[in-house]
Amino acid sequence: MIRKRLALLLAVQWIILLAVFALAKPGKAEADTETNGGNFMIQAGDGFTVALRHDGTVWTWGLNDKGQLGDGTNSSRNIPLQIGLSNVVSIASGCSHTLALTSDGNVWAWGANIDGQLGVGSTDSNMPVPVPGLTDVVAMDAGLAQTAMISREPGFGFPFFIGHDNRS
Repeated sequence: MIRKRLALLLAVQWIILLAVFALAKPGKAEADTETNGGNFMIQAGDGFTVALRHDGTVWTWGLNDKGQLGDGTNSSRNIPLQIGLSNVVSIASGCSHTLALTSDGNVWAWGANIDGQLGVGSTDSNMPVPVPGLTDVVAMDAGLAQTAMISREPGFGFPFFIGHDNRS
């Protein structure tokens, strides 16, 4: 029964992915290349999906028990919903947390925070919150329960880790 439900969820996510691609209008990427280089990104966490469209907006769907969709709720959903960020140039997902890098070099995080992977103490967040104390970020990624970032800020020209075993 569980395998059938997982197979159905995977099929629904692929259908939704195709729908998100359909939302991208032909020719629109050319007008939006200043935001994120005209790239479309997709990331998968544990039961949820995050997509970055050409226009710098972030769309999420799937499991949301830890707030990993960033929509202000903990309700799961199977239909993509745009969350309240703009000018996003990169996204990353861990097991139950999500990150967004904006064009101004700031990182926003949401979802599970049991190991401090959001960089904002130890409270989960179901809305994007800025990661404090680190600006001018040029790259980031998410692991199971940790986050890695590289900043141009003096003293941070090396990977800066927060989360499991690297608590902020």
